[in-house]
Amino acid sequence: MSLFLSACGSAQKQKTEAIELDRNPPAPAAGQAYYYQHTGPRPWSDGRQDASGGRLVVVPEPKSPNPGLWDVEEHFERADGVQVFQIDPQYRLHHLAIKSGENEIVLRYNPARPLRFLDLKKDKKKTFESRFVFVDPQTGRTMEGGGKYTSEVERRYDVRIVSPAGAYLCRQFIIQTTVETNVQDIRTIFKAEIHSYWCDDIGWFVQEEYDFEPMRQNGQPVQPAYKAVSTLAKYKPMNPDSLRPAEETPEEPS
Repeated sequence: MSLFLSACGSAQKQKTEAIELDRNPPAPAAGQAYYYQHTGPRPWSDGRQDASGGRLVVVPEPKSPNPGLWDVEEHFERADGVQVFQIDPQYRLHHLAIKSGENEIVLRYNPARPLRFLDLKKDKKKTFESRFVFVDPQTGRTMEGGGKYTSEVERRYDVRIVSPAGAYLCRQFIIQTTVETNVQDIRTIFKAEIHSYWCDDIGWFVQEEYDFEPMRQNGQPVQPAYKAVSTLAKYKPMNPDSLRPAEETPEEPS
């Protein structure tokens, strides 16, 4: 007696629909906030200061004079200053302002630099290049110097990241980044490998792992190599005016 039997009594194959996991996130919205547990120096810093602790990313009410762009603020609990990203609904970075005390540096990118590579399909690689100039934050005029931002990005299989905030299905990117600047005849090169995991359901990344090479000026190392990791601990509801997660908001009765 043969044991090779069809469960439905027929050899006809059943058709199954392919599951499409990609679903582009909505445009940023005021009030979004993400609180991370961070270890290591602040990414893209000189690597000398330990910034381990809280990291807050928040989208405040729109105040950009550029229509269609959203401000995204980033604060570190143990590092001074704030970074303000101006991004469009496709999560491309147009301007970056780095503020510390009374000092402010503003970079303008052309073309806008993608943050989460929405058009990159799984198992594909692509190189993104963008030039940037320094802008006077008071006048908006271009200043001396500038540089180039290059990312060689490989999108790997989707992966479920388990974080203190929960488990989330993420797009996985391996990013080889080179930032080159030329200011007053000083050529600076900064390289990093970044493992980035973005979740379309929550709008921002769940985890990022950074491996920075020593920064070099005119070929000589001037800053140490370092590593850092940020992992999502909690996201909205949060109090965007605080670096600490807000208390849970009770559910309204139905």
